Amino acid sequence: SEVASNFSKELSKDIKITRIESETIKQWNTGWKPINPRKKPDGGWDWALLREQYYFKKCRYAPQRRIDIAIWERETQQLCGLALGEVEKNRSFLTIDYVEGAPTNHPLKGHVLDLVLTIVKRYAIVLNIHELRLNDPVDGLIRHYESLGFQTKRDGKQTFCFQRLT
Repeated sequence: SEVASNFSKELSKDIKITRIESETIKQWNTGWKPINPRKKPDGGWDWALLREQYYFKKCRYAPQRRIDIAIWERETQQLCGLALGEVEKNRSFLTIDYVEGAPTNHPLKGHVLDLVLTIVKRYAIVLNIHELRLNDPVDGLIRHYESLGFQTKRDGKQTFCFQRLT
């Protein structure tokens, strides 16, 4: 709520941040899915399927490890962004696996990533985690992530951007 409040003041928008709940998936199904021109791995993910994988498989027995974020503009009730990730079992790092802004011209365009990164960094501090990772970044965004202080590591088939948190 603190992140939403700070960004709301800064952007003069009424922002609401929730978990990815059934209402979120309904909004995604009706608002994003039919018009999303993006294709994997550049977005265009099936958020209903991803939510199911994280809620019922990947983090089923450890829901506190799951990172699921839905970003809304409260006044219009518009879903503007989604993100999913997890805290590693040994708490050595926190990973964001998926992040996507709405494919429409929404009120928080250009701010979804900033919101997600601020939220997960605060969560990492609470959990005393000192590294944030962005898994499998889109090639076209790696330079942008590096401009935000991330470093890129290519480890065999896996690529991730990481940032040490203090």
